[in-house]
Amino acid sequence: MNTKSLLQLCGAAMVALLPLSTVSAQSAKASPDDKVAKMKADLSLSDDQVAKLKEIYAEQKAAADPIMQDKSLTKEQRQEKLKPIKEATKTKVNAVLTPEQQAKMKAAKKEKKDKKDS
Repeated sequence: MNTKSLLQLCGAAMVALLPLSTVSAQSAKASPDDKVAKMKADLSLSDDQVAKLKEIYAEQKAAADPIMQDKSLTKEQRQEKLKPIKEATKTKVNAVLTPEQQAKMKAAKKEKKDKKDS
């Protein structure tokens, strides 16, 4: 898996972890507040969902930052270490979103990927 894919998954959290949008390198660099603000606009999140997602993404950032800053790791090693963090984030995010919001996020992620591939 290359860095681009990793960033996309991260943000998978962001679209599916990250909505949507957020699966790009730009999104991966976005703060938890920025990610959730984008999701709020795209998915019509409640205030309770916003608070929970900010916490989830802050936890993800806290866990991922040391790995990303560890220059002794190869890109592949970093990606491997980030996989469980991303998967846990995705699971937590999906637990907060309604089925409709999950579907909307998935569709937006697919649309973004399709545009990128074309």
